[in-house]
Amino acid sequence: MPRKVPAVRPDHRTRGAGDAVCAGLRLIQHATSLGAVESTIERRASVPGQEHLPPTLLRLSVGIEEVEDLWADLDRALRNVPGEWSLRALPTL
Repeated sequence: MPRKVPAVRPDHRTRGAGDAVCAGLRLIQHATSLGAVESTIERRASVPGQEHLPPTLLRLSVGIEEVEDLWADLDRALRNVPGEWSLRALPTL
């Protein structure tokens, strides 16, 4: 069974929307997860060699913060960027 990771993916396809969500977060850090205890988010398609991925796919690594604080941070960031967003578990790439 493939492992699942949380990801946020918009229904529209503009790279700028994914960057705007990352910029709008206050608690969750925009960085590649290195196994630390804080929550991170990254737009994986911005990494060299990963351009084949959807440009707005955001990969979320959840840390030890209070879950209500994480939801509030994501909600605030997503509400400030136009378009339809959904949170779903995607197979590990």
